[in-house]
Amino acid sequence: MALNALARISAVPASTVKNIVYGVSRNPGIVTLKTLCDGLGIALIEFFDTKEFRESDQEIQ
Repeated sequence: MALNALARISAVPASTVKNIVYGVSRNPGIVTLKTLCDGLGIALIEFFDTKEFRESDQEIQ
């Protein structure tokens, strides 16, 4: 899916989507992530239910 299409279906500014994808915004807020998930038609828990998150050994700082 194109970034502009994701921005349009989720009602998140295209600049925000691009900043997340290109690593400018390295810590997007949970509200932004939830809004993107809503646009994609997935639950927030589905977004985080990936191998990368399950195997992550990061500490909360």
